[in-house]
Amino acid sequence: ESATAKMMAAASVTGGTLLSRLSIHAFHRSFSSTVPVTVLSGFLGAGKTTMLNHILHDDEHKKRIAVIVNDMAEINIDGDLVGGATGAMRMDEDEEDLVELSNGCICCTLREDLIEEVAALASKGTVDHIVVESTGVSEPLPVAQTFSSSFVSSIQLENKNSEKALAPLDTVAHLHCLTTVVDCSNFLTMLKSIEDLKTLGMSTSPDDARPLGGLLVDQCQFANIVLLNKTDLASEEDIQVIEGLVKEINPAAIIRRTEHSKIDVKDFLDTPLYDEEDYNSLPAWAEEMETEHRSETEEYGIYNFSYQKLGRPLHPERWHDIIEDPDIFNGVLRGKGCFWLATQPNDRIDFSLTGSTLTIIKNTVWVEIGIRLMRDSKFSFRNSRRMERDGADEDQIKKRVLHQMAKHAINLQEKGLWDEKTKDRRVELVFIGDTNMDKERISKAIDDALLTDEEMETFFSGKKIVEKDPFAKIPSCISL
Repeated sequence: ESATAKMMAAASVTGGTLLSRLSIHAFHRSFSSTVPVTVLSGFLGAGKTTMLNHILHDDEHKKRIAVIVNDMAEINIDGDLVGGATGAMRMDEDEEDLVELSNGCICCTLREDLIEEVAALASKGTVDHIVVESTGVSEPLPVAQTFSSSFVSSIQLENKNSEKALAPLDTVAHLHCLTTVVDCSNFLTMLKSIEDLKTLGMSTSPDDARPLGGLLVDQCQFANIVLLNKTDLASEEDIQVIEGLVKEINPAAIIRRTEHSKIDVKDFLDTPLYDEEDYNSLPAWAEEMETEHRSETEEYGIYNFSYQKLGRPLHPERWHDIIEDPDIFNGVLRGKGCFWLATQPNDRIDFSLTGSTLTIIKNTVWVEIGIRLMRDSKFSFRNSRRMERDGADEDQIKKRVLHQMAKHAINLQEKGLWDEKTKDRRVELVFIGDTNMDKERISKAIDDALLTDEEMETFFSGKKIVEKDPFAKIPSCISL
């Protein structure tokens, strides 16, 4: 996705039945003519296959269930484990009710295959519900995006010469629920791990070096239901820490404690929870910036605080020294946000800390810079595919982007996130951690890394702040 597209975007609960936790808007949409699809996510060994078998063997729901099992390996072991239970699916004997997608991941390399298989199963007219068990390294959000018509359209544009004809999934199927299963006995240890998927031999491609802790957080953050499984193998203290963390990163999620992945299957299949609009709005992290701390998380020993500073960039050398010091972030389980440097004032740099793994990357420019670019007659997009996808010429796209960015700028101004001199440039970070997290120490460290008044004069004069920028070679996704 281009940086311009990203700039266009303004960017747990326990007890009772699932129905009691639904938002009103879930009932405003009718899916009676399409087949519901539930996606199961979670790291290896969390209990997804066990949960799937519970669904298939349950005698109360009386639904005809079709299953898609995804495995990274060439031999789909989970497919074999589920295959023995296909008799419980109540499908006709001559129907193909179990589909195996092997040697790839449905959140990236096999997304087109997922579209084809879901469409084929849903079009049969003999299926009441489809359950997709994703691979242990799959992220729920890209899978959910597969169900949007815009995603299918972009695939068609990229594969113009292909003989495949992909129909939008939303004509035959709809997402029912994103469910993530968590292994409580290992979650905290894996969250703090510094290992990545490539090192662990679990990568989806040669370049896939996603941090293990980051994957676990993503799987919990983009879910309607989070099952805290294997609670019989974890201490109550650890379970409460995990529960508190999930509530922080995904406040809207329904949280269930389970042993052996046992759930109320009928209630689970009867209750639609997914709504695409929820994932097009501000993420929980951004909402956290605008709300007071939720006191109920204190009972779990999990706390959060936000740091926000307008009009003053970070000194690259002092900030680099801080993020290189692991003691400063002791107790932090998750940190996320953005910042700017005196040496790179036009670039918004994203900050993501999961356990012991820190990721820093340039994803976009600041809104004020984007507006200037859209108004510049000499500016031209590098990515021509954007124009093909949008079916418009460059001037039309620039006007559209400018309109969206101007609205975003007004929104930022109304929220007080606009400085007279530096506009929307800011240091904006959220930290979530346990009782060992030292808010005062972290805040003071960031304060000390900001430019002093004297350095600000040097900055505004255009003179160099440092001779060598330690952040000069950080990765960049900016493709304007």
